[in-house]
Amino acid sequence: MRISEKNEENINSLRKVKPMNKYDKKNPLWFKIVWMIVVVVEIYVFFINKHFVVGVLTLGLFCIAFGFNKLKHSRPQAIFAFVIGLILFILAWLLYAAENH
Repeated sequence: MRISEKNEENINSLRKVKPMNKYDKKNPLWFKIVWMIVVVVEIYVFFINKHFVVGVLTLGLFCIAFGFNKLKHSRPQAIFAFVIGLILFILAWLLYAAENH
């Protein structure tokens, strides 16, 4: 009786992991690579470098990549991501101009 309860718990926990696995398969490889690069750069900027312009640029790059990823499936999400990416690029340019002024 006890073994079957444990097996049932294990099966239920595997069912919870399955939807996450489906989500992981939805994104293309190039998007996963861009995501990992953005995460590494953001961690580096936040903890080590303190150059916020680079951090804002990488977030803008990620928004543009997210927009291209969503372009086929959801055009409003893609347009929103492109607009946010453009705003972040403008913000990075303004931050860079303020630092070097």
